[in-house]
Amino acid sequence: SFGMSTWRDILGGERTLISYLHALEGKRVEIELKNGDCIDAILESCDLSMKLTLAKASFTRRIGKKTGATPTPILFDSMFLVGRFILFIEAKSVADPRAQLEMRLNRTKELLEKGRQRRKRAKLSLPSSASTNTTAQSSFTQTPSGPTNKIQMK
Repeated sequence: SFGMSTWRDILGGERTLISYLHALEGKRVEIELKNGDCIDAILESCDLSMKLTLAKASFTRRIGKKTGATPTPILFDSMFLVGRFILFIEAKSVADPRAQLEMRLNRTKELLEKGRQRRKRAKLSLPSSASTNTTAQSSFTQTPSGPTNKIQMK
């Protein structure tokens, strides 16, 4: 379950491409696809399978070999991209990618630690089991209309 995960599990590892993409969420990236097409967009989210959700995307086909004409970009408000089509990703607005990744990892560690502390406090604030246990006594009696089963709570 999510509550038992470590920050490495959540990010897909400490120093992986997935954790770097998580660090780039909200930033402008340029993505080149394996077929040569390019996408310039804001990275909204990335999952562990490297499926990307992009915003304000500009999709440009590769330059045609026959015509040599520069293609016109196609604009999208949002776009979904599967990782297997990606050749490379370049962060356009990040001056120091390593610092960005470290900030993301530290923030994730803080959030997980707050969750652990919250769970500990919740366990400590539960009422003791002695005061919440009730015992039930069952008695079976015969009446003129047939057998009945009575349960009394103590």
